[in-house]
Amino acid sequence: ILLSSLATHISISIENNLLYNKIKETANLDGLTGIFNKRYFFDTLNAYKDLDLQNYTIAMIDIDRFKKVNDTYGHLFGDTVLKKVAQIIERNIRPIDIAARYGGEEIIIFFKNFTNAAAIEKRLEAIRCEIEQTRMIDDGNVTSVTASLGAYIKYNEVLTLKEAIARADANLYISKGLGRNRVHINTPD
Repeated sequence: ILLSSLATHISISIENNLLYNKIKETANLDGLTGIFNKRYFFDTLNAYKDLDLQNYTIAMIDIDRFKKVNDTYGHLFGDTVLKKVAQIIERNIRPIDIAARYGGEEIIIFFKNFTNAAAIEKRLEAIRCEIEQTRMIDDGNVTSVTASLGAYIKYNEVLTLKEAIARADANLYISKGLGRNRVHINTPD
């Protein structure tokens, strides 16, 4: 009886631990796209030691004219578009990078120790091209979308995460201002 009771308690403990880990994992993910959420992004990066001194790149991705997609095809189709774009981004980043849903149709990427301007531009251009070339299909609706990307390469400077994000966001708006469906990055000195 004692062994049976002990086995039951151990089994319940293991099950509770698995459930706890599953809840913890899902709390860090965006429920729609499956990529990390904004809270996880900031919690993780703010826990980095001396982040203000580290070299990294922040990229912002915004789906162009997303409101028109929702208005034309409906919000469920818009959800499908967001999921597919998130999958494209996940396929094109390294395991040490962090992609998170930043807001509505905006996704942010932290490229750890990745500051080579030509390599960053190539990586972001690959993401942009794959988004543009992917047919978005759901429930009989078919369309394609484009995205604007802006990135800030933080290299050998003291800058807060908030400041780096603001600069990446400014570069995103330059992309949009130049006609959308393009990548704009700064060139580090």
